[in-house]
Amino acid sequence: DSIWAGADDLIRSIDTNRLKQLYGIITVQRTTAPQAVSTSGKLLMEADKARIVGIFLSSGRMDAKEIAQRLSNDDGTQPLSAEHLTALQRIQPTADERSTYEKYTGPISQLQDVDRFLMELCKIENLASLIDIQLLLVEFPHQVHTLKPLLQNMARACKEVFKPSFKRLLEYILAIGNYLNCGSAKGNCYGFRISSLSQTYSIKGSVKDYTMLNYIVDTVLPYEKSLQTLVQDMLYVRECSGVSVHQLALEVDSLAKGLEHIKKTAGKVVQECKSSSIRKFHDRVQRVVESHRVELAGLLTMRDEMMKTFGKMTNYLGEQPTADSGEIFFNITRFLNEFDNVIEKSKTKDKSDMKDTKLAPSSTEKLSTTSTTVKYSASAATTPKATSKKRTRQGFMEKSSAGPIIKFDRRWFDLTATGNLYYYKKEGTKALGNIYLRGVKPYLDSSNENMFCFELEGRKWQFVAKSREEVLEWMADINQYA
Repeated sequence: DSIWAGADDLIRSIDTNRLKQLYGIITVQRTTAPQAVSTSGKLLMEADKARIVGIFLSSGRMDAKEIAQRLSNDDGTQPLSAEHLTALQRIQPTADERSTYEKYTGPISQLQDVDRFLMELCKIENLASLIDIQLLLVEFPHQVHTLKPLLQNMARACKEVFKPSFKRLLEYILAIGNYLNCGSAKGNCYGFRISSLSQTYSIKGSVKDYTMLNYIVDTVLPYEKSLQTLVQDMLYVRECSGVSVHQLALEVDSLAKGLEHIKKTAGKVVQECKSSSIRKFHDRVQRVVESHRVELAGLLTMRDEMMKTFGKMTNYLGEQPTADSGEIFFNITRFLNEFDNVIEKSKTKDKSDMKDTKLAPSSTEKLSTTSTTVKYSASAATTPKATSKKRTRQGFMEKSSAGPIIKFDRRWFDLTATGNLYYYKKEGTKALGNIYLRGVKPYLDSSNENMFCFELEGRKWQFVAKSREEVLEWMADINQYA
């Protein structure tokens, strides 16, 4: 027997009043107690559907009468939760099932419990519309709460691109690129695409493992103090890596359309059903919709400001207006991470490795853009060694999706030494997103030994690994950056 077989009910031993204060629990009178669902009798619905309805009934959630009352908030009853509404959407009678029940002439007592329950649901007028209305009303505050920080962060990320220090760094990259390409068609460029930033850390010269970023850090950074804090000054850009500005705008528009749909659907329901409870329900819906319009107006203003700032940013960078913000910020973030990496390595490298190499100008010299050939000594080929390098990790895990309905998708994860957790559909493809781990506190999930979670920006992130051991390893590596 499991530990739960003989578990004591300790509900009388805990402070339930304190729990209500802490978590805002509202006590709802349950009209039906959990009970076994009878499978004896004739079954009209399909077996797969019967199993789903059976699970709903065996949980003892509520009967059809209570569902009808709570869908219309009749007599001030507590509205249904998003969980209940989603479950009802799955089990509500289809057109074919309604037709089957209408044609059935045999004794109802001979049917299984699941069929009798669905027959009762068929009696609820406008069931599908009532579920849609309630679900949209329940989800609206959550969606506003989720979208608001995303819109704010996107606008802030766009503004960070205008920082003089970032412009200065791009100017250095352009000058170096034009000098290296002198004498070719690419040697007189007036600008470059942000996607080309990857060349600064991927293309190496005559010295092994020495890139353009190494050159910039060694020769430019000592004299351009503003560049030394650039990575820390562009935190919102890194948070918005992989986030689409156009998708955010569409989600706000979808929210606005959802409110209009609620209003029209509620009007249609009250026209088709003249009962006093439905008219009261319609009035309550209209009041809630009007209160949500105020929140929506603020969200629309933030969306317009975000799109305006994004348009200015793409024009400033010389990118197309239709460019994807997720790709732009992903490219900048990868560049900043590599830039930060090179800076950290330069702080810890052994001075003796570079004593014969004069890569940086002296304090009396100025950076020169003349066609002087820079020569490197063989000692510069040694890769600088950090004294304490943070661990990185790669591998597949399942990640929870955003939104009220949680699902898990298998993704390839890449934890970098800069504290960013990138995730991909599969290894070697374009990143779907990026999580900046600074400040997160991973913890084990109590319901699944192979799952860990953390909270970030009002969202709960959940990850499922192959084993408990792998979960602990991921948590240990992520904790380095917390």
